[in-house]
Amino acid sequence: MAAAALRPQVMDFVDGILSSGDRTFYMEEFELTTPNNPYVGQTLREAKLRSQSGALVLAIRRLDGTPIVGPNADTILMQGDHLICMGTADQIRLLNQILFPMKTAFPRPPKQS
Repeated sequence: MAAAALRPQVMDFVDGILSSGDRTFYMEEFELTTPNNPYVGQTLREAKLRSQSGALVLAIRRLDGTPIVGPNADTILMQGDHLICMGTADQIRLLNQILFPMKTAFPRPPKQS
């Protein structure tokens, strides 16, 4: 609230980005706590999260609370990182599937009646 009062142009800009015209953008947080996440230890360049999903990693909060605002391609993803991301609903959904793929055995056996 205080930020909106002190910096109304910034808040208008952010509101405009999040709901501009025909596309609505969302911000979502993803926590890299899954054991053996394949992206932990990779740089953002190596992970290719943006090119795979279209979603943008705006910031990272490290496990110790250190913020990285505007991480660059050489930023290494670490266990316990919180990724603050922005994208359309489809981009955010796809990023979730990329970061946390469901592990299922295929083919699934038929249900017994």
